[in-house]
Amino acid sequence: MESPELDTGKVSLFLSENLQGCSGSFTFSLFGSGGSNLTYLIEDSVGSKWVLRRPPSNSGLATAHDMSREWRILHALNEVGGVPVPEVHVFCSDIAVTGAEFYVMEYVPGKILRSRGDAKKLSVDQVESCVRSLVETQVALHSINIDEIGFARPDQSEPYVLRQLRRWKNQVDLGAVRAVPILDELHTILINSYVEVDRGESLVHGDYRFDNVVLSSKCSIAAVLDWELSTIGDPVADFVWSVQYWADIEDEIHWIPDAPTLIESFPDRRSILKMYEELSGINVSDIDWLVVFSWWKQACISEGVYARRMKGVRGGASAVSVDAIAERVDVLARVASGLAERFL
Repeated sequence: MESPELDTGKVSLFLSENLQGCSGSFTFSLFGSGGSNLTYLIEDSVGSKWVLRRPPSNSGLATAHDMSREWRILHALNEVGGVPVPEVHVFCSDIAVTGAEFYVMEYVPGKILRSRGDAKKLSVDQVESCVRSLVETQVALHSINIDEIGFARPDQSEPYVLRQLRRWKNQVDLGAVRAVPILDELHTILINSYVEVDRGESLVHGDYRFDNVVLSSKCSIAAVLDWELSTIGDPVADFVWSVQYWADIEDEIHWIPDAPTLIESFPDRRSILKMYEELSGINVSDIDWLVVFSWWKQACISEGVYARRMKGVRGGASAVSVDAIAERVDVLARVASGLAERFL
């Protein structure tokens, strides 16, 4: 499947001139997952594979679609080691090629757990291995010396979660196609109830979960993908966001409807919290505010997807109806409001 947002002729010419090791003509296939940056599998005439990343047209949040920033993060992580990421090969800053900057990186083969069907194929030992590797890799990410990788720290006068509150509120407001008063109400509640906890800052992924990592044949993490939301921030906020994807059977709503963690052989969310605590040495008992914040943020992100779809921007994922996205926003916000009443 080709995308109208990729000029395959011009991109092929660019790759022929700049991508080492390629041969002959190219085919391009758009990966169906992911609702933001567009990700393509490239294959040349002898079967060699790479992956291309570019933003969608009419993209909303500039930093989430900054290809040079993603490129720099992956390059730095390859240099410092400790967190497995694809090797980056070539960056194109000339928007005349296909309408936007893009980069090409290594294709990492392996398994990606997106659903219960994927998880059912794993043995109990394999589940244990991939679960531990997932948490260990996030802890390793949070342990990287950010001065060593050369990233500028954000304005230290404003904590990470307050930057996030402002960022996602602005994103919703700037892209608004309808009024969602509950998001405004929750934003006010979160601002008024915020108490600063100084845990230090680290490199955070921003959307770390099973369907953003590739598993090796030994069920360890072979590569962490989708770094578009990565920044310098609060490691516990990053982890709390991730653990909300860890669906338990009794949850009112799952962030991923058919989450792999719903299989009986997977430990529950409480066990994952304990594992992160043991591996990181960070106490995560006082995370109620971060849980509410995470649900509000997920509702804001979903509202952004809804607004872009209403404006005709589809991204990589287009199977879900616009009405279903709007309903999801309402449910996410309602859960966040209920949690706020309990915790804040």
